[in-house]
Amino acid sequence: MASLNIFQIKADITDPDEIIVDRGKLLVAPVRIDGRLFGMLFRSAFNPKAPRWLPYFQGFVDFAGTRVQTSSAAAVSERTV
Repeated sequence: MASLNIFQIKADITDPDEIIVDRGKLLVAPVRIDGRLFGMLFRSAFNPKAPRWLPYFQGFVDFAGTRVQTSSAAAVSERTV
């Protein structure tokens, strides 16, 4: 089951650069509704890695031939209209 966390930006923050830091490291895609540009979606790249709990099972579980990895994705949308 997927989970989704949504964070609301504080009302006194009006400069997008205070929210989206290091835009150059993010992947960007336009968000279009009915063909019109609504905003931009900034997302991080996916970097699969071993889960933090894996070391607790080393020596007790044979993970040979099994790919045990996890990854997470994060994105933020900036409205342009």
